[in-house]
Amino acid sequence: MTSVTASLPGFPAPRDTGQRLTLSLALSVAAHLVVIAMLAGLLKPMWTPILGRAGQALPIEVATAPPEAPAPASELPMAPQRPGSAPALRPAPPLSPPQAEVPAQPFGVSVQTDVNAETLSADAPPPPGDVSVGAIIDSERLGHAQALRLAQRFPRTAAKPPRLREPLIVPYPPRAARAHAEARIAVLLLLDATGRVVDTTLFPDESLFGPAIVDALNGARLAPAEADAKPMPYWMILEFVFSMRPVAKPRPPA
Repeated sequence: MTSVTASLPGFPAPRDTGQRLTLSLALSVAAHLVVIAMLAGLLKPMWTPILGRAGQALPIEVATAPPEAPAPASELPMAPQRPGSAPALRPAPPLSPPQAEVPAQPFGVSVQTDVNAETLSADAPPPPGDVSVGAIIDSERLGHAQALRLAQRFPRTAAKPPRLREPLIVPYPPRAARAHAEARIAVLLLLDATGRVVDTTLFPDESLFGPAIVDALNGARLAPAEADAKPMPYWMILEFVFSMRPVAKPRPPA
């Protein structure tokens, strides 16, 4: 079959190249539209939940940081203080002064110091006086040399020292009372395992008070020292204190 192309006078003949380009462009656009439509159909189910809530706030999960550790006490803020006011401080309690050890009174005889004390005659009744008796545990009161002699003679320390079974009754010597004499005398007793006195030494040994002390000790009953619950020979020191009562002042004449 033979095709004949006729051309009218005054009109240009159609160009085959331009028509082909136009047709190819149209087909390409149509193909892109089809592909876009297919993709839009696939993405529509994914967009629908988001687009359906248009205008609403979307929940957003934010990861919270772990809680901070509490600040140490030194970094805590302090309450502001008023200007010019110093913090109130409690005054420290006053320190109690150390108690001074009372020195032991020396042994010996003295005379009552009183302006109204007068020596009485032998016929006058003696003024009243007091006598006290107590035990001394520290042998150093008799002197260091005497303490060493006791330690050498009795090297074993008694767990239970000797003691008086009953109180001693010692009268105030009348001659010493009339002379207003006072005394502090120690007596060293050496005892056997039965508590019997085997030796007596007075510190000091003098004539005014010594006989009264010896007479009182002659009838004394003593319990012996003990070690391991057994009686043992040991030493004992007794202190005798003789003191006169204050002399009453004479009444002034009416």
